[in-house]
Amino acid sequence: MTSHRYFWYFLMIGALVLWACAVALVFLFPGSHYRAVLLIALLILHSGEIPYTLRLLKGKLSPVTIATKTFLFGFTWWLPFSKGILKG
Repeated sequence: MTSHRYFWYFLMIGALVLWACAVALVFLFPGSHYRAVLLIALLILHSGEIPYTLRLLKGKLSPVTIATKTFLFGFTWWLPFSKGILKG
């Protein structure tokens, strides 16, 4: 694990790009049965991280902030935040 914050910012941008690609695939391939696989995978994976992250970061930020950032960025946000690399 690296402690350089810009590395984590880069990964967070990558998470947002992945969300954008997942949503775009749904609209770009309307006839495909597999068009939403990436979107569903992201929804399941990032939603699954929320309970753990709420326990891990309890009292450090509001639960809404923790859940929102975890949903958008996943571990690329909460891991460096929990180690003090990133702020809020």
